[in-house]
Amino acid sequence: MKTDHIIKAFVGTWSLTNTTYWKLDNLTEPSNVRFQRGLIVYTPNGYVSANFASSNSSERPTNLVAGALDNGTDAEWALIGKHALAYIGPFTINTSVPATVKKGKILHGPLVAANLPSLEGTVLGREYLIYERDGSQWLNLSFANAAGTTRGDVLWKRVAY
Repeated sequence: MKTDHIIKAFVGTWSLTNTTYWKLDNLTEPSNVRFQRGLIVYTPNGYVSANFASSNSSERPTNLVAGALDNGTDAEWALIGKHALAYIGPFTINTSVPATVKKGKILHGPLVAANLPSLEGTVLGREYLIYERDGSQWLNLSFANAAGTTRGDVLWKRVAY
């Protein structure tokens, strides 16, 4: 299956608007939301860069300075690392399932680099839904954890092409 036309639908920058993680044994009770802000960028040549961070001030010490590793405590730096996620790598459309410009499954990876080393080399599969609402384009990425106990829905709004 040719997927170039589908890949073009992803190209651009998308801003995180909502994340919801559901415990599948109780669909009415979402678990804690980890990331409140982020950007995901898809390039025309098939690469993705995803960056997530907390906006909770208790998880973001403001006294730390980038490049100055001798400031702050290890605990403060660890707190930021615990509440951030970033990765880069190629992306493709999963052709083993039906896929259209609006609905299908996207694969991020194998990931080239990630701030969480265990993600490097992995492929993250996401069901996608692209739609328009109120004059904006939206991207919903959904996934389940490996154990099948949690489902995540991440909603993105296109901010640039």
